[in-house]
Amino acid sequence: AARRREAAEALASSLRAATPGVPLEALGMGELDAALRTTTLLVQSTSATLAGDPGAEAFAAALPLDAMPAGGAVVDLVYKPLETTVLRRARALDLQVVDGLGMLLHQGALAFERFTGHVADVEAMRRALAAA
Repeated sequence: AARRREAAEALASSLRAATPGVPLEALGMGELDAALRTTTLLVQSTSATLAGDPGAEAFAAALPLDAMPAGGAVVDLVYKPLETTVLRRARALDLQVVDGLGMLLHQGALAFERFTGHVADVEAMRRALAAA
């Protein structure tokens, strides 16, 4: 889903080419309420919840998270702040939440491996993130 349906269509088209056989549907924000009623996982991957974004609260409020079924999960790939407006709202609705630290960790590990040619010690990196 995207604010502009055309953007969602372009992304879905690209993903279809990379994942043949996986059913994908492009949605505009106005269609999100109905789609979330049967969605058990929502991944927020925009920059709208980054620290300092003045529209973060409005963005979170515009997502119809209350349409998601009990036991659903919301992932926000943003890691600064860890507790984004979307995750805070999802938690208030008793949905499961996952912050963006895992993405940061594995992006860093992949970058380390590609840059150095050595396998990254993901657990050491995880401990360093936890200590930061």
